[in-house]
Amino acid sequence: MDDRISKFPDDVLCHILSFLPTEQAIATSVLSKWWRSLWSSVPTLNFDAESYLINDKPSSSFHKLVYATILARCANQPIRRFRLKCDTFHYRLDLFRDYDVNIWVNAAVERGIEILEIQMRFPGLVLGPRCSIFSCSTLVDLKLIKVDFSAFSSVHLPSLKILHLDELIRDDIEESYLETSSIPLKAIRNVEFLRIDKYVEYPNDIPLFPNLTHLELVFGRDIYWHGHLKWDYVLAMLKQSPKLQVLVLKMMRCPHDVVWPFPEFFPECLSSQLKKCSVINYWDTECELLFVKYIMQNSRVLRTMSVFSESPDKLKTLKQLCISARGSWTWELLFQ
Repeated sequence: MDDRISKFPDDVLCHILSFLPTEQAIATSVLSKWWRSLWSSVPTLNFDAESYLINDKPSSSFHKLVYATILARCANQPIRRFRLKCDTFHYRLDLFRDYDVNIWVNAAVERGIEILEIQMRFPGLVLGPRCSIFSCSTLVDLKLIKVDFSAFSSVHLPSLKILHLDELIRDDIEESYLETSSIPLKAIRNVEFLRIDKYVEYPNDIPLFPNLTHLELVFGRDIYWHGHLKWDYVLAMLKQSPKLQVLVLKMMRCPHDVVWPFPEFFPECLSSQLKKCSVINYWDTECELLFVKYIMQNSRVLRTMSVFSESPDKLKTLKQLCISARGSWTWELLFQ
C-alpha cells in the first residue's frame, strides 16, 4: 500500500501530530525512519495523566515522559502550546509535583510559549515564585483551573489576549474564599477574551478593558458574589469594556433575590458594540428579568438574546421576556 501521508511536508505532518497527546505522537516514531524523530519537532506538548492514573502506572513513568520529551528537543525548537491535564477522580498528589511542573513550565517559557493550559480536578498544584509564567512576554492564551499561585505578587503579560481562570487559589484570601482568584485585573486588561469563575475584585477597582470583545462571568450560589452584589459587578464590567461584543452570564439559583441597582450610567458597548448576550441557568428572578430587559431595551446593535431557562413555568417566563421593549429592531430572542 502506498504511504501517501509520509510524503507530506514535515510542517504538515507536525501540524497533524499536534492534535494528538504527546505520548501518542511519540509512538508514531516506530512507523518508519522518516517518522523516527519527527515527533520532537511538534510545537505542541500535550500531557494528560488520565491513562496513567486509571491503569495505576507509577508516577515516575509520567515524570520521565515529560522530562524526556522536553530534553529531546533542541533548545531553539519552539514550544507554542503546552498542556497539562489531570481532570479525573483518580488523582494522586505525587503525579504533579510542584517542583517538576515549575521546571516544565519554565522550559516552555524559554522556548517562546504562546498557549498554556493547566487543568486539575482537585486543588493542590502550586506555581512557585521561580515559575516565570506570569512574566512571560510571548504568552497569548492562558487557562488555569484549580491552581495555587500564592507566591506571586505581580503579573506582567503584555501579549495576553485570552484568559480563562477557574477556581484558582491564593493563601492571602479569607478561608471561605479559598476557591477564588485574585490576579489583579489591571495586569490582564489588554485581553480580548476573558472568562472569570469565582473572582474577587470590587466593582470600583475594575480597570478599563480597551480590547475586550468576549466576556464570560460565572456566579456562585450566594446572592453576594464574594462580598459585593453581582449585578454591580456585571454593570461595572460593561462600563469598562467599550468594545464588548459578546456577553455570557452563567447563573446559579439563589435562595434570595437582590436589589437591581438601576444603573445611572449608559455603557458605551451597548450603544454600538454588543451583538450577542446569553444568560445560562435563568431562574426567572426579578433581577434576572430586569437585567435581560435592560440589555434588550438599551443595546442598539444587539442581534441575539439567548435565555436558557431553569424556571418551572417557562411559558410565563417567555411571555415576560417577549413584552420587553426593544432597543434594536433586528435582535432575535432565543429561549430554551
